[in-house]
Order: sequence, then C-alpha cells, then structure tokens
Amino acid sequence: MSGNSISSGSAGVLVERWLRLEVAERYTVNGDELIPLDEAAVRAAAAQFRTAGVTAVAVCFVHAYRYDAHEKRAGEILREELGGAGR
Repeated sequence: MSGNSISSGSAGVLVERWLRLEVAERYTVNGDELIPLDEAAVRAAAAQFRTAGVTAVAVCFVHAYRYDAHEKRAGEILREELGGAGR
C-alpha cells in the first residue's frame, strides 16, 4: 500500500460534531429549488461559530456540485457575519 493512500489510517476528527451545523435548503438532482436557503439559519450558525471562536468555515450542500447557488449565498452570508472566515 502506498504511503499516499487515504485508507492507510485515520486522520481523526477534523471538526467536532457540535460545530457541524445544518441549515434548511435543497435543490433536486434536476436543479429545481425544493427548499429555499434559510438565510436566517445561516446567520444563526455564524453567530454560533463566532461565539465558539471559529476561524474557518466549510459549506457543503447536497447537489451543490451541479447547483451551487445556495452554497455561494451561504458563503457570502458567512463572510458578512464573520468578517472573512467563510472564505
């Protein structure tokens, strides 16, 4: 097995569970907006991150590999609220 194999060992927990937050939003696999992005929930998540001293945020939504408008908007909100930590 190569030393570069990702299956060669566990990296451990990268983000504690209490800092992995969900917000309502959903695109279908066909690109139809099923649930609009809950921008208030993104702002509430930003407030939690700020209180916890978070300095970097990753956003990952279902089907964003094809329909990324919600991910982009969430990133904009996080940058507004956290002063750049959502980049």
